[in-house]
Amino acid sequence: TLFVHGSLSASQVGRTADEIERQVHDEIVRFDGFRREFVDEGLALPFFDLVELTAVIRAEVEAIDAAEDAARAAAEAKGKSHTTSAKVSARRTRFEQFLDWKNWSIFSGDGPLWCRDFAKWSDDEAAAELPKLLAAFGVERFVVGHTPGPKGSIVVRAGGSVPTPATITPPPPPTSTPGSGTGQIVANPTINHLYMVDAS
Repeated sequence: TLFVHGSLSASQVGRTADEIERQVHDEIVRFDGFRREFVDEGLALPFFDLVELTAVIRAEVEAIDAAEDAARAAAEAKGKSHTTSAKVSARRTRFEQFLDWKNWSIFSGDGPLWCRDFAKWSDDEAAAELPKLLAAFGVERFVVGHTPGPKGSIVVRAGGSVPTPATITPPPPPTSTPGSGTGQIVANPTINHLYMVDAS
């Protein structure tokens, strides 16, 4: 059984679960590192989200470019050339590396956090695609944790137990809300559904 956040797309075939997990881990660490640096430099506040950080850093890049254009124009007016300093160049490069976040797997609609193929596929698509992914990752089923089923229910697709491949889609972590569900995998290997009930 392989537990996934949202789904796995066909683009992940050829990689191992450990490789995908390591990439996600490294990108989260990288993002946190960027945010920490920007806060330390006074460019952002600790609670800034991705949208706010992007706006701030994009404005910094524009400010650097404007200053460099002005310096270049002033130098040319005097018949001189202008060379961007290594410090300014390195600063701009670092900002551009952050602004490239759209190419990171953790923000990609095709990546392991935001892909929703398992939930969006039709039954025919699931029957055709799931066996390929199950074989590629060497597992009998996927359990999806961040795609709520209808009315908070658990959804079992493409069969309910081995040998038929299965994907379980539970709602968010259990709360005190009656009817919230989780999935339980037992060794036989039948899939059981657990739901919280209203004790009142």
